[in-house]
Amino acid sequence: MTKGQGFGFGLGKMKELAEAFKKAQEVQQGAKQLQEELEQMEIEG
Repeated sequence: MTKGQGFGFGLGKMKELAEAFKKAQEVQQGAKQLQEELEQMEIEG
């Protein structure tokens, strides 16, 4: 495997990882909101 090839492949992977990371953050944010809403319901109830 040549360095040039590896670099091109790495770039594609980086983009994939960045997308996955962004998606994971969004999911985490959603889960956090859900948790807060549940806690609010428990306090009110």
